[in-house]
Amino acid sequence: MVEVAHLNIHAHQSQILYDVSFCTRAHLAILGSSGSGKSTLAKAICGILPHHLKVQYAKLATDGRAGYVFQDCISCFFPYLRVQDTFKMVLKDQCAKTPPIFEQLHIPNKVWGLYPYELSRGMASRIQIALNLALEAKILLLDEVTSSLDSANTKSVIDLLLRLETQRLVITHDEEVAYALCDAVLVLESGRVTYFGDKMGYFS
Repeated sequence: MVEVAHLNIHAHQSQILYDVSFCTRAHLAILGSSGSGKSTLAKAICGILPHHLKVQYAKLATDGRAGYVFQDCISCFFPYLRVQDTFKMVLKDQCAKTPPIFEQLHIPNKVWGLYPYELSRGMASRIQIALNLALEAKILLLDEVTSSLDSANTKSVIDLLLRLETQRLVITHDEEVAYALCDAVLVLESGRVTYFGDKMGYFS
């Protein structure tokens, strides 16, 4: 579950989000034009906003760990560490739980020895998802994870995500992806919620 009540976010002399409120247990698509505040909202839910932003809210809560899967997924890894080194650094003595997660996400064992620049964008997204699952994330916030992927890879990522038991909050410009992955829709325009409800109410 994700619950947000009266969330306002300011940056210097401007405001990014205006009184955003919603509560859902559904798989949620977060739609809106570029610059509407979608990523800022998702990062606020995950608690990873930049320090210079001023945040005010009545409630900002989840019922489990929330994990963020970044759009620029390759640059999110330490460039001079292999995948296995990153996992060891983050998970420490919990690395033993990762092989079954890699198998579930169809990540080949050879990936352990690769550096980030050797990964495809789709594989880097899978590895980010795997790391969040190893950290026992119950909610995944997915920021444009299918952008720049061809149709075959997009379908592969959708199929993968549909198999997971985590709640999904999906930031996307692709309404077909939103329809496939989500049950509810939240639309942001200029930092304000203009729609929140069932996906059929939005797409009909």
